[in-house]
Amino acid sequence: MNHLELINVTNNMHGLLTKYNPTREDMVEAAHIGCRTLRILADDVSFFANALKLKEFEQRYKSELDYLVNDFHYFLTLERDLLLRGGLRKELVNALFSQAEKLLKEVRQGTYSMNVLRGTIVALRQKTCSLHEKLQTQEERQRLHARLRGVAYGLGGAVIITMNSSPMAIAPLGYAGMALSGALGSNFLAKGWDLTVE
Repeated sequence: MNHLELINVTNNMHGLLTKYNPTREDMVEAAHIGCRTLRILADDVSFFANALKLKEFEQRYKSELDYLVNDFHYFLTLERDLLLRGGLRKELVNALFSQAEKLLKEVRQGTYSMNVLRGTIVALRQKTCSLHEKLQTQEERQRLHARLRGVAYGLGGAVIITMNSSPMAIAPLGYAGMALSGALGSNFLAKGWDLTVE
């Protein structure tokens, strides 16, 4: 899946979920978008090659990466700009970065690996694909709305990985920033499901 397709489906999913009082049909469509996209992503060799490239930058540019982690707000400003220029909806970028602080501990630890990332995507896909069956009553829809927003955040994480593995990310972020973006995107994929549930 190329980055423009990924941005488009992520924007569409988030748009359905941020409508005023989304209908059952909106939520079912959002679940289907998430399910389809995660199914494609789980088998996308180029996505994992991009994530691996960012992980390698993490090891190669460790001291610069530490500096950026310590100035996380500055990094987020650069990342935000990159995502907006790339076409991610402003509302989604704002939502992602309002949640980013919750991921700082995991980002600092640099705990993701390719095997963990693949397993995370498969697990998120399984949870997402089963949601449309659970959206029958208004009470269930309200409860699962936050979960679906978390899936959209996970897809936002995939967008972060994809966009930051491209040459357009080198100038504003540098290689250490691209590595930090990989860690942030991976953690959105891993933790997005739970971020919106208080």
